[in-house]
Amino acid sequence: MNKVYFSQIEVYSTRFGRLREKEALHSAVYSSHEEAHESGKETLDRAVRECYEASDYCDGEEDLAAFNDFIEDGEVYYRWTITEIDLDVLKSFEFPKGNRYDLQPPAHVEYEYGLDGELLQRNNWWYVDGVSDAGGGVCFQNREGDELPGAGTKFQAGDFVRLKRPLYAGGERFSIDQVFVVEGVPLRPTGGRPFENTYHLCTVSKWGDYLWDLDFHYPFQGIHESELVPHDEEVDENGALMFLSRLARGEINESEEIYKNLTDGKIVLAPDISWTEIPELAALAGEESE
Repeated sequence: MNKVYFSQIEVYSTRFGRLREKEALHSAVYSSHEEAHESGKETLDRAVRECYEASDYCDGEEDLAAFNDFIEDGEVYYRWTITEIDLDVLKSFEFPKGNRYDLQPPAHVEYEYGLDGELLQRNNWWYVDGVSDAGGGVCFQNREGDELPGAGTKFQAGDFVRLKRPLYAGGERFSIDQVFVVEGVPLRPTGGRPFENTYHLCTVSKWGDYLWDLDFHYPFQGIHESELVPHDEEVDENGALMFLSRLARGEINESEEIYKNLTDGKIVLAPDISWTEIPELAALAGEESE
């Protein structure tokens, strides 16, 4: 088959920004996936270590523990993808009609890898040139195990979860200690639309001025089930997270006006403020503000 493989790597320090702009982006085209993977892994490792060596974590000595702390503390952002492009498919590509993606091969397949070269996820892209009902392209995320019957049932709407690794959205870093509320769960599609085992999450910004909905911050268009762990510690009944949880479970009916006021910052739902003290929110639950 007539395929090419486009490897793209982005690496930069989350504390100091793009320390070396030219070195933060790496891209190359290969004739085989194996070659792209081998070369990409070396490039990613080198770029991440350059960020590490420029950080306070490095004292000039070889210290594996310090390097691991640098990674686990989220001091560096990296994303490495290999895009498989079948030129023959691309030449004759037609966008699927009626969501029958099962009848049309994707225009290209994007593989995302981790620092050790492990496959994190596979994204199938159905791409369209120009203006169309699809808005230019549609992407579906797939990972190993997503085809199993129990996939997508680990969490329910309103559950409290945390991330397995730091996440970046809208210029803000969310650590593994940040607690999120499951706002939306994976749904089994009908017809030919592929199943995506991803969840929509929400939380309260550390600045307390609006809600973060990670579904709208590329590349976090949905957080995969394998990236989440349950938050088993007790959550304040009157805290902002509990309010979001009750909303997600349908125990509180939220008006469009209230949602707009929350997202615009007219109503401040901060981590250290009891939602029952806010008259507009207490009224939604049929409670008197304290």
